[in-house]
Amino acid sequence: MMMNADGLLLNGGGEDYRNFFRFFAISAACHILFFLVLVFARVDDPVRRIRPGVINVDLVSMPAPSAGGSPAVTTTVAPAVREKQKNKENIQSKPKVKKSIPKVPVISNKTTPIEKKKKSLKKETFQPTKVVDSAIAEMEKKVEQAESQSYQKTMERLAEQVKNRTGGQGSGEGSGGAQGFSGTGVQTSEILSVYAAEIYSYISKNWSFNEQLADGNGNLVALLGIKIMSDGEIRDVWFDRKSGNTYFDEQARKAVLKTGYLPPLPKGFNKPFLEIGLRFTPSGIQ
Repeated sequence: MMMNADGLLLNGGGEDYRNFFRFFAISAACHILFFLVLVFARVDDPVRRIRPGVINVDLVSMPAPSAGGSPAVTTTVAPAVREKQKNKENIQSKPKVKKSIPKVPVISNKTTPIEKKKKSLKKETFQPTKVVDSAIAEMEKKVEQAESQSYQKTMERLAEQVKNRTGGQGSGEGSGGAQGFSGTGVQTSEILSVYAAEIYSYISKNWSFNEQLADGNGNLVALLGIKIMSDGEIRDVWFDRKSGNTYFDEQARKAVLKTGYLPPLPKGFNKPFLEIGLRFTPSGIQ
């Protein structure tokens, strides 16, 4: 056969030879591919082998059978089965643990009243401001009393001075009154007292003095004389006695000059002018 095939190949020419070689190569490639698939192919889901449970049976020698009785067969449970039963019993015997919920304290809406602090009676009875105010009020009363007494004395002195300058007080009525006045002595005294008060009031408004500028000396005294015309004009000012402090004397003189005019001389005063003296101290006119 081989000889015939070779002869056919040789006799058939090159074309038959090429066809034979082509089929041979295809066949070889298919065989190689098949073997490769068998070698490298993987089974995705391998068959799971289930092993049967092992049961251990202890063979116990049986006693000799008694007459008329059947032999007793004893079987022992495998240790694996015992362990499973024990685990089930332990699970069933475990007590259920109750979760304890912590109690939340209830906050009451009731507000506790705040105790007011009691004020001590000592603080109420003793209040510095009231004590100071009462002390100031007492001092003001004393000053007012002293000023009123000083004012009264000043008025009496000025009235007496005016009487002396008019020639003294006469007796009787009509022209027998004080020289320069017409009328009774009682009327003349009242008129002079009122005019003296007006002089004091007018000049005191312009009096200002700071004791610190006079080295705190409160015993200074200056005597001034003034000439009052019938229309109340202060025509002349002079010193009867100076205090020795230039600032104090100048302030006394300025108080008179600032006044300038006093009320006109009282009615019934027959002289063209009136001359009186003023006594200045740090506390005012006296």
